Amino acid sequence: MKNRIQKRFTALLILIIVMVTGCADEGSSGGIVNGGISNIGIYLSISSGVTHSCGIDASLSSGTLKCWGSNLYGQLGEGSQIDRRVPSVVDASSVYLQVSVGTQHTCAITSLNKLKCWGLNNFGQLGLGNSIDSSIPLIVDAGTNYLSVSVGGNTSCAITASSQLKCWGYNGYGSIGDNTTTNRNVPTDVNAGTLYKFISMGAVNACAITSVDALNCWGNNQYGQLGDGTTINKMAPIVIDSGVLYQKVSTSLIVSFFTCGLTTAGKLKCWGANQQGQLGDGTITTHSVPTAINIAKNYVDISVGYVHACAIEDLTAELNCWGNNDYGQLGDFTATTRLSAVLSDSSKPYSSISIGYNYTCGRTNKNLLRCWGRNDYGQVGDGSIQDVPYPKSIQ
Repeated sequence: MKNRIQKRFTALLILIIVMVTGCADEGSSGGIVNGGISNIGIYLSISSGVTHSCGIDASLSSGTLKCWGSNLYGQLGEGSQIDRRVPSVVDASSVYLQVSVGTQHTCAITSLNKLKCWGLNNFGQLGLGNSIDSSIPLIVDAGTNYLSVSVGGNTSCAITASSQLKCWGYNGYGSIGDNTTTNRNVPTDVNAGTLYKFISMGAVNACAITSVDALNCWGNNQYGQLGDGTTINKMAPIVIDSGVLYQKVSTSLIVSFFTCGLTTAGKLKCWGANQQGQLGDGTITTHSVPTAINIAKNYVDISVGYVHACAIEDLTAELNCWGNNDYGQLGDFTATTRLSAVLSDSSKPYSSISIGYNYTCGRTNKNLLRCWGRNDYGQVGDGSIQDVPYPKSIQ
């Protein structure tokens, strides 16, 4: 009875906060919102990590990189180790196309298709040929052009302009995918000869989609997060869900061992650990093969975090989330854990979603940034270090 009363009180408190602060504070123009935050950004890309976040803002000039949150190892890239509670401009002289945030390092692609990385480098995850941390973006593999990058715990992967996959950093479970467990401090060819178009690097495992829409995964497989029906680690890419075509995949950045993917038909599948209902199938049962989720709906985007996940519906652009909700990270204005998908942020339309460690960030259909959930390092970006239990617009 006591727990039930506490949960009801928490839900009521969240609703009161939302009413007082005006959670639905999106506007078609600038102005003052969220208690004084102005100059709302127009975000083209976002990435959420463990305790820091980055996005590409086009409100002032095209391709401005901004980062915020924890900066212990210089992972924000602005030349210091000072945490930032609001989005701060990084490498102002460069135009960026895409950014990926890891545990304590970051990599991004410039408009010239050059790869830059910064932050913690203890396993060579910056790809610079050494193990020296950097608090500013440094060019990696200067002679190669890159199309996209994904960074995880202490490992990074990127796809070149010729659709070749390269990975580097920590390789203890075969997470690089080069059929060894040897750490690499420079970009290393993976599955040479196979063309790739999408990559998701997790904590110690990875999944990627080939040019023919086949799903490949490798690395740690403790809870079946690779999706091959076993719990045996794989040191090189193997085909998953053979015969099914995929358009996107997301594997957990934090060591929680689960993965979700979207087929080319817009169907959602998830697999791996499920102790908090993060697979969204209405159970807490682990699955070692891709399992269909919410089959009545089609989705256009998916992101998984520590023990929660979110996806964007195709027809309505509404955000659905499920899993653990201790910090309000599901965005349904409660603190109730959900074993299956619930509507998030009161039906507001979204265009993309990125999930971190117990917090969530998303781009609305107007390219405005909203974040919510855990905020102990300012990773939500609202200017505070107080948890934000409801979706909130960020500058």
